[in-house]
Amino acid sequence: MKRFIKILGLLFWVSLILGLLNMSQVQASSGSVAFTNPLTGVNTIPELVAKVLSAVIGLIGILAVASFVYGGILYMTSGGSEEQLNKGKKVLLYSTMGLIVSILSYVIVNTVINIISG
Repeated sequence: MKRFIKILGLLFWVSLILGLLNMSQVQASSGSVAFTNPLTGVNTIPELVAKVLSAVIGLIGILAVASFVYGGILYMTSGGSEEQLNKGKKVLLYSTMGLIVSILSYVIVNTVINIISG
């Protein structure tokens, strides 16, 4: 079981790193390398904060799904062990609480940005 979780964690990190490398959007043209600006259209600080916040919320969503899967695996493979069952329940509870807090923080920050920018 521990080996399975380590392999799952390794696959998660490899996919995250490959996804980040893919996001750099490297374009090769005529022997030169050009990077496209991911912040195209960002002219003010509130727009920058909103763009960064949406990226962070995306990462939090990925981590929440991974922790839900981990908690579900712990819960389903408890095999009658109260300790393992409670650990799975706690992981699921804390994952849910973390996701709710992150969504609320997103709403609060976007509301403040909308109030500041008019």
